Amino acid sequence: MNKPHRPTHPRAALLGDVRRESPPMRRRGLAAGRIHAWALLLCAASACAQTASPAYPLRAAPPNENPERIRIPRDVRPSTQPPLSGPALQRHLRDRYKQRFDNADTDATGRITRDQARRAGWGYVVNHFDEIDAAQTGYVTFDDILHFMQRGGARL
Repeated sequence: MNKPHRPTHPRAALLGDVRRESPPMRRRGLAAGRIHAWALLLCAASACAQTASPAYPLRAAPPNENPERIRIPRDVRPSTQPPLSGPALQRHLRDRYKQRFDNADTDATGRITRDQARRAGWGYVVNHFDEIDAAQTGYVTFDDILHFMQRGGARL
């Protein structure tokens, strides 16, 4: 008592019986499962290969050292010289400000404008430019900057 398959959709008769032409779902599932298994196996193998040789090999601590002690390389260690103070600090700061002023003075005129100070990244001078430039000339000299700082309490 085999009943012929009746298409339920009106166009199904034109397309033919789709069930007979496609492989069973079971076969498709097995093939896909095999592909997934191989892909998983390859991923696992590559992960094992990557962990076998790290990019930065680990080193054991020397036998006479405490492994919990942090070692600071010589080029990072703090200076052994005492910190600057008094006239030495004032001289150091004046030299740094002079160097910064010379970098901002791109046309070597001995004076800088607000725009030159801004391009040099000297925010303090930019923020206080109108106060430093008391004569409203549009530029300031290194001595103008030093006098302004000294009026503010800095001993330079």
